[in-house]
Formats: sequence, C-alpha cells, structure tokens
Amino acid sequence: HEVTVVAEDVFTIAGDRPQVFHWEKYGFKMSVPQGSLEASEACDVAFKAIAHGQFEFPENTQLVSGVYAIYMPRKLLQPATIEVEHCVRLKSTEQCNRLSFVKAYCTQKDLPYTFKALKGGHFSPDSSGGKISLSRFSQVAITQEGMSPGSDHIYLAQLLQYHISLHPPEWFIMFLITKGLRLTAEVILLN
Repeated sequence: HEVTVVAEDVFTIAGDRPQVFHWEKYGFKMSVPQGSLEASEACDVAFKAIAHGQFEFPENTQLVSGVYAIYMPRKLLQPATIEVEHCVRLKSTEQCNRLSFVKAYCTQKDLPYTFKALKGGHFSPDSSGGKISLSRFSQVAITQEGMSPGSDHIYLAQLLQYHISLHPPEWFIMFLITKGLRLTAEVILLN
C-alpha cells in the first residue's frame, strides 16, 4: 500500500487577509500571513493526514509525527508557518536539537517516498510540537536523530501492523496507538 490516509480536507486561502487552518484533531496547524498571494487571488490547499506509507527517512532517524501531504499549486509570496505535533517527550534543549522537519515530494514517481531534512524549524521542551516556515509544500513530517533502545527518549506512539490471510479474503489490519499525539488511525481493514 502506498499510504494510509487518515483524513483529508481542503482550505481556501486568499491574499488579502491572514488565515489559519487548524486541524486540531490531527495535530496540524498552518498560519498563512496576509500578502502570501496577490490581494485579488485565492487558492485551494488540499491536506492529507497520513499514518503509514512507503517512506524512507534520513539515515539514523525515526519518524515521530504523522506525515502531512500538502498540495498547493503555487509558491507563496510570504512563507506560511506550519506547526506539527510530535510524539516525543522532550526534557532538554539537546533533545530538541535531535528533532528536524523532513520533506518528500508528493509528485515523486518511484516508491518509497524519500524524505530529506529541512533547514530551520523550532522545537522546545515545553511544547509537544514543532514549527517551521515554508513557501512551497509537499509531504512534511518530523523525525528524531540517533534513536537507540534504552535511551532516555520517550515515545508516546506505537504502530502495530498485521497481515492476516483468511482464504478468502485477505486483510491488512493497522493499529496506531498513541498517547499525546492526535493523529490516530482507527483499525483499517483493507480487503
């Protein structure tokens, strides 16, 4: 399966005023400033919250958020601020420095989707999310570097997958169990 989409939505932005798309249930927020488009322009932005997919992240990193596919037909004149909730309990600035935003192109033809680290982004121990300013969009997520068993990094999410064969039919069942992370998939049965 390419991706498991939990939710989809469309948001229309206009250049004549600031706007906020707050997808609270799925741990995502986008703040678009006035002047991001020409004053007379408007543009639809399509969002998908993705719980699982054929993804490849930078070496020695692990996904610690949902993946958000953002489809916008043009570059913004002023960058928007993206806020994404992650599932790591941060205790220090050093741990914050191990988090980074990553991006993959939705238009990539071959799988897996290859994510690359983005420069910028802000994380703090008193927050359960990160912020980054972007003018162009695609698939965005947060990863953490240097994961090892027994480390003091506490993950508050776990993905369990099962492939069950009952001849016929054949089912793929996925559970995303989370604590403190709003992107939660129901049990998904794919026949």
